[in-house]
Amino acid sequence: MSPVNKLRLFKTLVSFIDTHPTAILVLIICLALALNIAIIINQPPAVGSGETNHWWPLILNLIRGRGYAMCEPEYFPFCGLSNQLTASREPVPVFIFAVVALLTGQSLLAASAIEVGCYLGILLMIFLLTRNLANTMEKTPDLDIYPLTSADRDWVRRKIIESWGAEIVVVHETVYRPAELPGFVVKSGEEIAGLLTYYIQAEACEIVTLDAWREGLGIGTALIEAVKQAAGREKCRRLWLVTTNDNLPALRFYQQRGFVIAAIHVNAIEKDRRLKPEIPLIGLDGIPIRDEIELEMML
Repeated sequence: MSPVNKLRLFKTLVSFIDTHPTAILVLIICLALALNIAIIINQPPAVGSGETNHWWPLILNLIRGRGYAMCEPEYFPFCGLSNQLTASREPVPVFIFAVVALLTGQSLLAASAIEVGCYLGILLMIFLLTRNLANTMEKTPDLDIYPLTSADRDWVRRKIIESWGAEIVVVHETVYRPAELPGFVVKSGEEIAGLLTYYIQAEACEIVTLDAWREGLGIGTALIEAVKQAAGREKCRRLWLVTTNDNLPALRFYQQRGFVIAAIHVNAIEKDRRLKPEIPLIGLDGIPIRDEIELEMML
């Protein structure tokens, strides 16, 4: 078989396992059960075989009133407390097997069958726990991006007020009303997860607002890609935006996605506050909000 065919077969197998986990679990349990039954039939359990010489004498001593001990000091002088191996036997399974021994007339075969059942139960629990963990870690919600329409204006206005303190946004002494601008919305089901609005003038597309209300899902990146495509369709040569000196996460985010700092407008926020008094004096991490930082990407 060629390496290409081997890789294709491996991918097919992995895909089948991923899409049919329950069937794979049933198959593994059936194989494990068949293997254990075969072992028990071919090698019937005995006190001197396998691990039974560790746990079975302990169980028999327990149900016969001799205590939680592997051996008896009156028969074996070296069998003192310091030499007991009971620490290697967990109390819960020992007491479970003691009950089995009482109910089955001290049948070692019944105990072995219960032991097999416990192993299969542990296998099932591991499967359920790993599936639950995988679901919590890899369940990324389906995200859909739509261009804004006139029907979206009311909720866009509400969201802008919640996130920006007013229905207007002021940058470089220009007042924008994002609810009236074109843009894109990201939805996860019926939940609004992200919003971007932009303004095109001449050959430049300015990102006016960008909000991602669920982090770590690539919402901001998806919105950037959407506005880049929209700017390209409008023959824009420059995609740009303005953020403030305190917004270090935004500076990191945009530069990681190809934007570069084009200009720093010192004390520009002072002029913007005359148009929008809601702009706070102190921003992220206690940094005074003073300057506008212009970032751009050439298209």
